[in-house]
Amino acid sequence: MAPLIMSKLTFDAFSKGQQDMMRMLGAEAEQQAMAAAAADDQKVAELYGRHGVTVVDLDAAAIDKWRALARATAWKRYAEKTPLSAQLIKLAESVEP
Repeated sequence: MAPLIMSKLTFDAFSKGQQDMMRMLGAEAEQQAMAAAAADDQKVAELYGRHGVTVVDLDAAAIDKWRALARATAWKRYAEKTPLSAQLIKLAESVEP
């Protein structure tokens, strides 16, 4: 899947009909990409399962618990390595989950 990327200037030069068409096609492509990603996830889970690995989906509470542990351990150690590492961790933490 390769996204279609264009400048806002180019998009704004389209007619309303063309803009609507681009939005519709983008929404359609997003649905297809999400379905393909879900199918890939299922295939990977089945492969791991055939090799005796238990695969579980994480809910929001489990992800929050993992994030808190990671911040206190791995993220903290990574941030201490270099100024750039610290900056990257700070940027990552600024992203809304």
